[in-house]
Amino acid sequence: MTPGQPRCPQCSGTRTHPVRQVHDRSVEVPAGLRVDLLVPPPAPVEAISPEPQQATPRWRIRSMVFLALGLLPVLSMLVGLVTHGNLGSGFDAADQNYREGAYFGAFGVPLIFLLLAWTTRYGGAGRYRPAVRQEDHLAQRRLYTRRSQVWEHADVCLDCPGAFFAEGVLRADIPASPLIALDRFPLMVVTMADRAYGTAS
Repeated sequence: MTPGQPRCPQCSGTRTHPVRQVHDRSVEVPAGLRVDLLVPPPAPVEAISPEPQQATPRWRIRSMVFLALGLLPVLSMLVGLVTHGNLGSGFDAADQNYREGAYFGAFGVPLIFLLLAWTTRYGGAGRYRPAVRQEDHLAQRRLYTRRSQVWEHADVCLDCPGAFFAEGVLRADIPASPLIALDRFPLMVVTMADRAYGTAS
């Protein structure tokens, strides 16, 4: 028995190891012991990075492209008016087809691209998850940290088998827990985190 190694609260045996070692199989694990029930608390995506970040949505990029394409003919028309004073300058004034084409290029094409930009903006925005609020992000990080700390302090009895928390490992005034069935261990981690550290609010 290693000095300071906790005894199982049920069988008083000393074949106990930290849950991390059993989960990672850095110690010999008996056949039939459900290591999959000893997984650490799941980390929310928001808890991985220091600040919640969101990539620029694709709809925003597409709408900006369509908007730029829609404004180019308008700018071209304005340049023509300033330079020549006539939208139809450069074409045969008697040729009605050229004049109609010039007006369509100046007003019709921009309208089409502006319509595409509007449709892309409001038709695709709902497919993207909004950014998580800062206060929610911080609360999730605190909750994950507390549950991870509780999980790291658990021990596993290889003979029973089961998990337990030794006396004083979570807090000085918290006594040793009884043996916890492995299928109840994830829920007990949540319960003990609330007891030892309170809620994440």
